[in-house]
Amino acid sequence: MKSVFAKCLGLVAALLLSASVSQQMAKAQTGAASSLTPTKLIIDGENINDVLSDGTKLNDALETMGNVVVSPGPGQIGKRIAALRIADAAGASGLPGLSGINGMLGREILNAASSAIQGGSGNFNPGRKVEISLSGQITQYYFNQNDNSGYLAATTIITKKVTAGASQPTMHVTAYRWAVAVTAGTYSVRTNSGDRNDPFPGTIPFAGGALDKIEASGFNKKLWAEGTGIVIVSVEVDEDYDPANPQFQLLDPAKNKNKNLYTTDSGSCIDMLFVGEPPATFAELEGPPTYCLGRCQQPLLVNTGV
Repeated sequence: MKSVFAKCLGLVAALLLSASVSQQMAKAQTGAASSLTPTKLIIDGENINDVLSDGTKLNDALETMGNVVVSPGPGQIGKRIAALRIADAAGASGLPGLSGINGMLGREILNAASSAIQGGSGNFNPGRKVEISLSGQITQYYFNQNDNSGYLAATTIITKKVTAGASQPTMHVTAYRWAVAVTAGTYSVRTNSGDRNDPFPGTIPFAGGALDKIEASGFNKKLWAEGTGIVIVSVEVDEDYDPANPQFQLLDPAKNKNKNLYTTDSGSCIDMLFVGEPPATFAELEGPPTYCLGRCQQPLLVNTGV
């Protein structure tokens, strides 16, 4: 069983949600965090950069992302990337690694994996080093303590660095802005149990260095949500991000190629850690929150600040 680091912590369809979401968005504007802090991308229980450096690990991780048919023979990684992209573009179901709150991360993993293979053959290229670095921050936040609903908006910036042999590395930056509504009854507040190895029982457990951080930071409350009550409101992307001139485009949920991004997913999760009770807005919080966002079930695929 693979060791999981920080295992936790991816257009609203119903018109009945619209008024509630609008109200939550207005409240979420108060005290919004703005700084972008380093985060990690975890897939299949491992840091994405460890996965991208090993052909076997990469193929295994891609296998967890969706149920696609790949013909036998050489070039398995390239064939799997192509099959996943075709299925996603068609809006096919059975693609947990590309669906819901973590769908944008899944797409960027496919882009990175494409750079890690040999053109034409589809085989892993050990002579090319591919790395992903992330920065991200929850930019809007609202938690309704009366009915355990809320609203969350975040920015995620993904930088892909490719180094081939002795050549100068090439860089490409993609950015996403996205928002989710958390429907009534979906959030719950969990109290630290005092058990260092399982501080928040009943949720996805932490492991390794995350446990050290929880203990050192004195986190005693977790705001937790999982499942189809996490509803994707909007996803915007800038595929060639320049912070001096951002060009975000809203992804239309009516188009098949965006269908999975807006799918509610039973594995979606939000995991936020606090000292003291979770506040209603960031105006009541000193400093940015510590969080994991993504998919808690197989495949584990999270953007984590823990």
